[in-house]
Amino acid sequence: MSRKRTRLLDKPAGRENWPAAPVLLPNELLLEVWDYLAPLERVSISQTCRAWRNLSLGVPKFWAQVALVLSAERVWIPAPDPLARPRARRPHPQPVRDIYHPAPDADNLYFFGVALLRSGNLPLDVSVICERRPSYRLHVEPFRHLVESHIHRIARLHFSGFDWVSVLWNTYWPVLRMLTVGFDDRLIVFPDLPRLPPCDSRFPVLRQIHFGSPDISFDNDGTFFQSEFFVLGFPSVSELTITPTWMSYIGEALEACPCVSSLTLVLSDFDNPPYRTRTDEAVILRLTRVRRLCISGISSARESFVLTTFNDERLADITLDYQGRPRKAGATWYRSLPSPCGVLSDPLHVNLTAREGLYELEVIDSAQRRRDILLDESTIARAPPLWDAYIRGKVVHSAAVDARAWAYFAADVPAECPLSTLSITVGYEHEELDAVSLAPFGSVTRLRVDTLQPGTKFAQRAVQRLVRSRPQTSEPLASLSLARNCDFGIDGDLAKLADVLERH
Repeated sequence: MSRKRTRLLDKPAGRENWPAAPVLLPNELLLEVWDYLAPLERVSISQTCRAWRNLSLGVPKFWAQVALVLSAERVWIPAPDPLARPRARRPHPQPVRDIYHPAPDADNLYFFGVALLRSGNLPLDVSVICERRPSYRLHVEPFRHLVESHIHRIARLHFSGFDWVSVLWNTYWPVLRMLTVGFDDRLIVFPDLPRLPPCDSRFPVLRQIHFGSPDISFDNDGTFFQSEFFVLGFPSVSELTITPTWMSYIGEALEACPCVSSLTLVLSDFDNPPYRTRTDEAVILRLTRVRRLCISGISSARESFVLTTFNDERLADITLDYQGRPRKAGATWYRSLPSPCGVLSDPLHVNLTAREGLYELEVIDSAQRRRDILLDESTIARAPPLWDAYIRGKVVHSAAVDARAWAYFAADVPAECPLSTLSITVGYEHEELDAVSLAPFGSVTRLRVDTLQPGTKFAQRAVQRLVRSRPQTSEPLASLSLARNCDFGIDGDLAKLADVLERH
């Protein structure tokens, strides 16, 4: 090994691209690195050199994720090299092709079958990516024949559009646990859950179904397919995502999946009449059996109906996803809408976090009912105010707030705010605490300061400034709790700020 290392260090100039260095890595380390590659890129590993090809072909796990690609009628041409020397007559660049970028009007069906054989007896994760309308005779039927002999191993199945799902009919899928149509399946978690007892269904262990508006749809009949699909019944499904157009369709989906514990409604195509009917009441009654409900894609025209209908006091956990929602700065249109937390019982506990561009507002009442509102950093400046929109008219006794989200939390606070217990979490920059002022919250008697970074050293007298920012007429702090693993200064000086000084 030392002689090989010496030869690599002494190799002549101009031979920097020798593949010897990567080849010298242990096989276990190579496989660990290859696991980070996307499934569509792993095939290039087997085409790099003979050693890598033999290693990849001998590991069935490497081929357990496979995709069938049907390319569009176009030619993909790489961009010209900006560092290349200009020529008088530059030849036309040739299209770059590989097994996952087939030629226009072509597919990789043959390699799809080869990859299935290379995967051994491992569970399969199959994706069908279609950039144009498939032919039943040339594409769908051959795909059906290929997967029939491996159907006992397919645990996850993803279709980019609804044109391929006819392969599901009249077939028994013994180990299929997740089916996605129209979503990017890489964004959906696939937990390794325990097996369910056998049930009378063609999909006995199917745990998750996710139907969304496909990026590529040719018949625009996805909703009709979903309605027909749920006639089969799926008693084992626990997580469900649908894109309904009517309330009645939600009822049909819940009837077909009676054991759903997590339901996501994407209301981008929701076109239900803006008034409540008996059918809507029956759907809400079915929703009371769902442990967690998430609603996204709410349009401005349907927001009032959605909040009035779904924000029912009988539903214990609701998440409203407003990420990417365009807003009008300075408008007060939100006052005509019902408050998302209006059905919760006083007093409330509020959690407001700001992590990685996501603002999450969690409101919990005394009965442990929960409302979760998701906002993003790009639209937070134009989002409705916290106190005047989301918790309007409610009594908040305790709150936990990230220092980065303090400006949003402390804006337009009502004059008679009874907040008594406050926890402030500082991120990875101790300067975040300098932007926090307790002037709007004179009723706070219990204060807790925490941090995400152990060992943070705060500026001198930063906590003293924070406590003394309270109104002069407010009562002295009954309790001040500080993170044990951070440096806030001398405890003797801090003890004068509250009756009880704690280190947590």
